[in-house]
Amino acid sequence: IARRRGRRNAIAAAGAVILAAAAGGAYWWTHRAAAIPAGIAWSNGRIEADEIDIETKFAGRIAEVFADDGDKVAAGQMVARIDTRDLEASMERDQSTALQAKKLLDEVGADIAQQQTAVDLAEKRLTRTQALLKSDYATHALFDEQRQALDGARAALAADIAKLTQAEAAAAAAAHQVELD
Repeated sequence: IARRRGRRNAIAAAGAVILAAAAGGAYWWTHRAAAIPAGIAWSNGRIEADEIDIETKFAGRIAEVFADDGDKVAAGQMVARIDTRDLEASMERDQSTALQAKKLLDEVGADIAQQQTAVDLAEKRLTRTQALLKSDYATHALFDEQRQALDGARAALAADIAKLTQAEAAAAAAAHQVELD
């Protein structure tokens, strides 16, 4: 009987040791610190962050990305580079339009100078014809033709001056578009 009791006590002691070891192991497993790098804190809880939308002045496709999701970035740091081929083509088109508008402006200026010369000549011819008409060396028909030529030259000059206003507005709009690019 004593032997049985000794055996039971030994089994009970071994069971208590195993149970205590299991409880200690479970406690250590749930409360142990994870192996984390220096400078990183570990905890449980909830993280709140402000979402920041990044916008560009012009729409386009991204050519390169310099930061990954979750990377820390500083204010002013380049995060991505946009493919600018479409923007460059648009800028070249606008520069060509501006150059074309300047050429049109030069052309209209030359037309105005030419029409002003035509008006001056028509005025001189009308004055001479009027003097010759008083001396009966010209006809009324010639005088009327000269007057009509002067009126036509003045109308053409006025039309060219109106074209100049249009050409100036087109040149200003094209230059403004180039500045926006």
